[in-house]
Amino acid sequence: MAKAPGIPVRSALAAAVLALLPTAAGAAQINYEVGVGVLQSDNIGLASGNGQDETVVMPQLRFDLLQTGSRLSLNGSGQLQYLDYRDDTFDDDFRGAFSGQALWTLLPERLEWTFEDYLSRQPVDNLAVFSPDNQQQTNLFVTGPTLYLRLGSGTRAQFDLRYSNSYAEETDAFDSDRYNAAARLVRDLATNRTLSANIEATRVKYDDAPIDVDYTRYDGYATYSSRLRTVDFSIDLGYSRLEFEHRAGDEWLPLVRGTLAWRPTARSTLDVAAGYEFSDAAEDMVTSVIGGGQVVIDTPGSPLVPITPEVFKQRRLEAGYEYAGERLGLQVRPFYQRVSYVDSLARDEESWGGYASVSWKLRPRLTLAASAATLDRSFDQLSRRDRDSSVGVSLENQFTRNWSARIDLQRRERDSSEPGQDYQENVAIVSFAYRR
Repeated sequence: MAKAPGIPVRSALAAAVLALLPTAAGAAQINYEVGVGVLQSDNIGLASGNGQDETVVMPQLRFDLLQTGSRLSLNGSGQLQYLDYRDDTFDDDFRGAFSGQALWTLLPERLEWTFEDYLSRQPVDNLAVFSPDNQQQTNLFVTGPTLYLRLGSGTRAQFDLRYSNSYAEETDAFDSDRYNAAARLVRDLATNRTLSANIEATRVKYDDAPIDVDYTRYDGYATYSSRLRTVDFSIDLGYSRLEFEHRAGDEWLPLVRGTLAWRPTARSTLDVAAGYEFSDAAEDMVTSVIGGGQVVIDTPGSPLVPITPEVFKQRRLEAGYEYAGERLGLQVRPFYQRVSYVDSLARDEESWGGYASVSWKLRPRLTLAASAATLDRSFDQLSRRDRDSSVGVSLENQFTRNWSARIDLQRRERDSSEPGQDYQENVAIVSFAYRR
């Protein structure tokens, strides 16, 4: 049976549940923005040649909510957008993005229940341009309890059970059910330092993969974390093992994850994250973050990890610097990643690039901003290399505390060694919004 287009029902239900939970436990801090934008593109389909002009009217809703309570903690953000193609180059469509976590305390310091949902837009074909007809909604829903036991002064045990469901609008092979169990022994070395031993087992069963790729993953690792006044540090060290149903022989891999955040001043932050571990497309979705900037009809380039049921070995390194001054804002974030698949359904990929933005308040209510991004991808089996890049400027005026208008200009392009995959696009957007 064909899947209905648009936002998955389970995602909409999850978002509704997360939004309604605060009514049972007290008022939450809710911010939202309602607006409409008009987009003009000279190559809406990202064609290699003979690009087609299109005007798109885009009403949209953005929101974020936060609640911290003794019984319920809630943190979520998302957006809903309707795209009306005035020249009918593509079918009108709804698009959504959501990231939310709810923590329900059943017994204080003893039993909690977690709900998480991650809704995003991903490509159907990771090798093709990220045009409107090469996009689909994907969703990951996670829920389960956590039990805490106090074993003595400074020592406690933690037991987690999680169920996860992954879904893709077009790629049936991505749909899966996941069952995870974890046991942790945590020792407080000081008020700001902890050491823990962790054992996890995850069973993954796919609904409709082209071959039997179901597997069980076992992780054993130690975690050390430290939180100081200006520095936060955490590292995981251990090993992982994969057991597949469809073939003999296990896969072993060291597990290494680390993060470091340094706040040299009250207005600036420098952070670094690195990892070497097993992962897959569903796990990678959890690390995705919804940005707060202007949403253009297509995200520059394609997401790095294709929506497939395969496990891969992931090497990644990411760094970032952010400064938030009274008038000047600055952000720089380079990265490197290599994905090597255990089986051969997908193609190994190496990617690197970065993002930079700067903003300046010309007047208290008038802000000028500029941004640039680049992404290089190479595919070993295809001898192919793509370079996606974008530059943009925006001017936003805050008429009142609630009302604002904004103009965005953006230039995007791809240079590819694959014939027919190059494109250039110029985009202009005028938008008006009401913020609460």
